[in-house]
Amino acid sequence: MRLLSEKGTKIDNLVMIAHNCDVGENSIIVSQVGIAGSCKIGKNVILAGQVGVADHITIGDNVIVTAKSGVGKNLDAGKVYGSGLQAIEWSKWKRVIFYLYRLPELIKKIK
Repeated sequence: MRLLSEKGTKIDNLVMIAHNCDVGENSIIVSQVGIAGSCKIGKNVILAGQVGVADHITIGDNVIVTAKSGVGKNLDAGKVYGSGLQAIEWSKWKRVIFYLYRLPELIKKIK
């Protein structure tokens, strides 16, 4: 890991940062965050607890990623991202996903 600037950057315990990653100044990386290899984290970024970042991802400046979110694509600067969901009973979750993927079709039928 390389810190672009150690000025103001805070990294909590239980954080895993892989090889060839850049972390910008004034960023905060909270407990149980995992960042895969060759990622670039911008300045003033907050990665809340249990965020996972896939390899070769770029996170722009002034980004916040809320707890328990997975980052699988590059994130534009200055936005808040999140996707953490509470635990849900598995058979109910399967129904939710079934309809979620069919949502565009269902909306067309309603219009």
